[in-house]
Amino acid sequence: MLDLNIMKKLKVLLINPICASSISELINDIKIRKINADEPLGLAYISSWIRKKMPEIEIQVYDHHIDSLQYFYETNEISEKIVFNLLKDKISLFSPEIIGVSALYQFNSELAHKTVKIAKSVNKDITTVMGGIYPTTSVEGVLKDKNVDFIIPGEGEIAFQEFLEFQSGKRLLDNVNSIDYRLSNLDNHIFHKNSSFIKDIDEIGYPDRSNLPIGKYSIWGRTLVDRFYKKNAKVTAIEPSRGCPFMCTYCSGHVITSRIHRTRDPKQIIKEIEFLRDNFNIEVITFNDENANVNRKWCLKLYNEMINANLGIKWIHSGGFYVHLMDEDLINKALESGLIMFNLAIESGSKRILRKVKKTEKIIDKAPEIINLIRKIDPNIYIMGFFIAGFPYETFDDLNDTINFAKKLDLDWALFNIFQPFPGSELYEYCINNGHLERFTYKNLFHYLSTPLKNMIIPSKEVDKNLYLANLEINFANSRTLRIGNYKQAIRDFEHIVTIAPDHALGHYCLSKAYEGIGRSEDAELMKKKLKEIVEINELQAKYLKHFSISID
Repeated sequence: MLDLNIMKKLKVLLINPICASSISELINDIKIRKINADEPLGLAYISSWIRKKMPEIEIQVYDHHIDSLQYFYETNEISEKIVFNLLKDKISLFSPEIIGVSALYQFNSELAHKTVKIAKSVNKDITTVMGGIYPTTSVEGVLKDKNVDFIIPGEGEIAFQEFLEFQSGKRLLDNVNSIDYRLSNLDNHIFHKNSSFIKDIDEIGYPDRSNLPIGKYSIWGRTLVDRFYKKNAKVTAIEPSRGCPFMCTYCSGHVITSRIHRTRDPKQIIKEIEFLRDNFNIEVITFNDENANVNRKWCLKLYNEMINANLGIKWIHSGGFYVHLMDEDLINKALESGLIMFNLAIESGSKRILRKVKKTEKIIDKAPEIINLIRKIDPNIYIMGFFIAGFPYETFDDLNDTINFAKKLDLDWALFNIFQPFPGSELYEYCINNGHLERFTYKNLFHYLSTPLKNMIIPSKEVDKNLYLANLEINFANSRTLRIGNYKQAIRDFEHIVTIAPDHALGHYCLSKAYEGIGRSEDAELMKKKLKEIVEINELQAKYLKHFSISID
């Protein structure tokens, strides 16, 4: 009989795996450009919760992704052996009984599986746990990997606490309320409905950043702040709220954070920002809300608290502003509190598509009004618009409506995303049921630069081609920042482009124009020289210049 009074002390290592589809992709990208790096706040919050609720547990967060970037940054060396040795060394040194791996996304799921495989190779008796959107929505596929012992679906704090209580001998497995694991037949599993959402997220406290290189993510990796503020600014992220009540059919975020929007006390948020500023010299804060302004009253209260605290901090939202809920007061307060760019979740210029994805068609009337209002208040603030195209039921008329709508808006940048059928979303099941897609496994991955769908109304190559040409027309050939003479911002934009895409002809062309605009003639000539080299060997890039009647002479 289980003695629930016996407590086993445990060492737990929470790992953020490499954020790439493969090690070869990581190595290729890291050699030519800085790549994205974000703090694993989810793991940091779980660690904070466990330290608070179970102080007898020894727990650490290890960010394998940023550790690999740091190694390259400091040595200029990278290889598959180096990357995996970093992971093996950390596991061997800490010697945990339990390893938890965050698998937020489908695209890096293969490396999440590789992480648990390496853990088992270091010590076959290590208990491995996987959490995040990927395992939450792909239970059967994940548990076919014998190296994964358990899945913690949904929000992790309470669920992981209960799991550790089971592992420590304080709770029966049947009483862990949110868990997946194999039975004797690997095709079967036991699933306890996820019911572990924390109602009051202030109860969690600050995320445990004690083992994370705060302030270095924007030095060793790449962030959006490079484009909207300055290069190498010290940036970090916080989570002011969780959850989103909207029913967008393409989104799967609710499987982790629920459709209940939960907010933190603005005064506690201010204290966390002050802590980050004073202890890590943070200059810019990224708000990791799923939706920036779902609760207008709370937003205004937070912005006012930030203004009154005189933080001296800039900030951005990583999620988008919901255009339909914006107004003049919210815009003014956001800017006064230090916002450095607006990213607007417009999504589509087709009312039919907006209805089908369960967003209000009023966005089409509201977006121009809000953009014009922002321009009136602050003509120089950066405005980015988010758009999605390539839905399985999208017609050429719908696609053209979206592209033409984006062209009419006074945006600094129109970001076109190709629809991806995320497991856990309503549209994922629609795509499977209607023959557009086979169910994903961790060995059946997709990338975000093209559509994985088949049997579409618009052929996938046509979606890709039309969106890319729209991107080139709006953001390059007809660049707003160049048109209005905002050359410093244009330089940030196009230096970013040529860094991540070194053979981008229009990027080099626009950068040369921006350099000319501020009198950096030598730099402009270097860009023109590079542009000529590109078009001499890259026929496609030369065609793009010709398409927009751009001469390099």
